[in-house]
Amino acid sequence: MNKEDFSTSRLRAADSKATFSDLLRTVTLRISRRNHFLKGPVPLAWLVQAGRQSGLALHVGIWLWYRCGLTRSSKILFNAAELARVLGTSHRSVSRGLTALEAAGLISRERRPGRKTLVTLLKASENTFPIESEVPNDANSGVDQGYE
Repeated sequence: MNKEDFSTSRLRAADSKATFSDLLRTVTLRISRRNHFLKGPVPLAWLVQAGRQSGLALHVGIWLWYRCGLTRSSKILFNAAELARVLGTSHRSVSRGLTALEAAGLISRERRPGRKTLVTLLKASENTFPIESEVPNDANSGVDQGYE
C-alpha cells in the first residue's frame, strides 16, 4: 500500500447520497479480493489440539476453518485432492491429516461414495492448556521472557 491509499480525498463521497457504510463496503471488498484470511474467532484450544496431531493435521484444520469462514457454516464439503494441490502434497497425506483430526475429536465426517466428504467442525476440549496452578502468577514473568 502506498500513501495515496489513505488520502482523505479518495474517501470523500462523489455524490452527497453516499453514506459512510457504502464507502466502507467498497474498501472492504477491495481488500478481501486481494488477500485470503481466516474468519474468526478460531478457538485457540482447537488449534493447539490440531497442532499436537501428527502429519498435516494442523494444515488440514486451518484449511477447514478457512473454508468454514467462506461458507459461514460449521459444515463443509471437503475435497482432499483440492487441498493436496494447494499444499503440494498427496491426497493420502491430506486424508491422514483428516483422520487424525477425527480421532482427536475435532471434526466429524460423513463419507458419501461418489461425492465430497461432509466435514463438521466440533468444539475442542478445554483441557488443552495447563491448569492455573502451573502458570506462573508473577507480575514480572512476562518481562523475564522478553515480553512487555
